[in-house]
Amino acid sequence: MRRYGILLVTVGLLMGAQDNKKDASKAELKKLQGTWTVVSLEGNGEKVPEETTKKMKFIVKDNNWTLDRGDSSIKGTVKLDPSKNPKEFDAELEESGDKVLGLYEFKADTVKMCWTNPGSERPTAFSGGDGKTLVVYKKSKPD
Repeated sequence: MRRYGILLVTVGLLMGAQDNKKDASKAELKKLQGTWTVVSLEGNGEKVPEETTKKMKFIVKDNNWTLDRGDSSIKGTVKLDPSKNPKEFDAELEESGDKVLGLYEFKADTVKMCWTNPGSERPTAFSGGDGKTLVVYKKSKPD
């Protein structure tokens, strides 16, 4: 009988931990809501010129995002996992269904994000080297 009691307590603790993880993810997603402009962008180890980045906007509503590049856009969905260190995100591209794995970090009114090409492993640090993109966004409009 005691074994079942321990099992129930363990299951209860695990369920509580999952609820806390969901709550933390919702809180992080709430911070990401709104329109963001590009402060800096580096892809494959090369800095993207300001004349290109100033046209770009990153827009998040619920778990849907749009990267408006001025002349075209990319859309998808995002899941955040703030329980990891560094914090992680998984993005799915709407058009292709490809998954992009990345890291994110909030600081004041900015968010830094680093990701790899679809099908690649998640980056382990914030760097824009080969096969990675590193971007810093600044909040321009709240949700």
